[in-house]
Amino acid sequence: MKNSNPNSRRNFLKSFAATAIGGSTLILASCDNIASSSAGYNRNSIIKRNSRILFQGDSITDAGRQRNRENNPNDRNALGRGYVYLIASHMLANRPGDGLEIYNRGISGNKVFQLADRWDKDCLDLKPDILSILIGVNDIWHALNGNYDGTVDKYEQDYRALLNEHLRHYRT
Repeated sequence: MKNSNPNSRRNFLKSFAATAIGGSTLILASCDNIASSSAGYNRNSIIKRNSRILFQGDSITDAGRQRNRENNPNDRNALGRGYVYLIASHMLANRPGDGLEIYNRGISGNKVFQLADRWDKDCLDLKPDILSILIGVNDIWHALNGNYDGTVDKYEQDYRALLNEHLRHYRT
């Protein structure tokens, strides 16, 4: 049965859009645009040969990854068991000779301010060419259950501050 809800996670993941950020790219793009065709490298792909791709976020990104293996690009156990693994598998299978390095640095339970606290180590130090961020459910969920004093405005403020800091880093 096809999901007609435009706000479902499945439809959200299918309809990502790409946005350039200085020397890096904040990417949210469909698998077809990311991985190119099964014929291999496509010069129109937003992911070029030898790209370093970083997925950042919370539990949806983490998906049970083994953090002790996080410095091993393309390591199945470091990629987790979720969407990062599926996207990485697709890209690596369709572009085996392109030298892609794919990392997962999602941490279950993180809110935006926690992602910001680890940003240097878990993002900037990796110098990604492509960056995907999927975070926010904990900022709202923990506020709703009374374990966090966050609001939608606080989430937006923290997220914009993180992106602005990222932009400043790449502009200097």
